[in-house]
Amino acid sequence: MIPEELRSVLHKAPFEPFTIHLADGHSIAVPHPDFVALTGGGLSAVVTSPESNAFTVVDLLPVTRLEVPSSRERAG
Repeated sequence: MIPEELRSVLHKAPFEPFTIHLADGHSIAVPHPDFVALTGGGLSAVVTSPESNAFTVVDLLPVTRLEVPSSRERAG
């Protein structure tokens, strides 16, 4: 289900920044859809960092959830 959820969140208009949570406790912030590329099979994604030239290849199988804060949470 996560690959379909990820595609849905990436293509939502207007886009809302979200966080990918992994089973090992790590999380990856996605501030804009331009920072994510899904592989053809949809089982992994490449997430780049806006602060550096670093990137992370994410296996989507151990993704536990996608966190999209509500508009109210972002407004503070």
